[in-house]
Amino acid sequence: MSPGRRPAWGWARASAAAIATAAVVTATGTAATPSAATENGDQLLARATSAPGLRSFAVPVRFAVHLHKPLGLRSQVEGTAYFKAPAQSALVLTKASGIAGAFFKGTYKLDMVPAAWPFAYHVVGVSPGVVDGVDVLVLRAKPRGSAGGIAQVFFTLTTPALEPVAAQWQYQNASTIQLSLVNGRVGTYTLPLRATITVDMAHVRLDADATYGTYILNARVSESVFAAAK
Repeated sequence: MSPGRRPAWGWARASAAAIATAAVVTATGTAATPSAATENGDQLLARATSAPGLRSFAVPVRFAVHLHKPLGLRSQVEGTAYFKAPAQSALVLTKASGIAGAFFKGTYKLDMVPAAWPFAYHVVGVSPGVVDGVDVLVLRAKPRGSAGGIAQVFFTLTTPALEPVAAQWQYQNASTIQLSLVNGRVGTYTLPLRATITVDMAHVRLDADATYGTYILNARVSESVFAAAK
């Protein structure tokens, strides 16, 4: 997702793509793990987002969107998030309320799915930190391939569990996307139950709260879902 200038009504498509980032899907294993001190940044990120045995899933997601710029409006948006190992993901938005509802509908790529992060980003720094009284590790990463305007990304992991709870994408033009996750147990996996996202771009600014429904683990997901994503 590029934060650059868009044509007329392009803000609505940008908003929908930004909402798609709120459907970030993460999966972490449950087995006991060695000390993070013995691993480099890429290894930490890979372990934090791995889910042995999870081949795919589908989950309905409902968003409460507050668009601040270029227009002030609110919308309820519904769709389904899909994931297929190792790094395919998409969000299909099928229902949206309000005057801009029709512009949110569509199928979007989710290039910010945690399970796909090790494939997309190279960790260049690891720092300890504290967030709301909880010890965390902050991983600073750079894109492995085409940056798409991204300057750097910060992933926040709890310790010692290495659960992904936040991410921030910083763009070269000073735009940012901030994501926070509230995770829970789904079968033998830890997956998001709620998410919040704040998008601050040159022409789009919005907040969105996402609530996840019932996951279908190892669901059959057609390749056409990902082929249709833009």
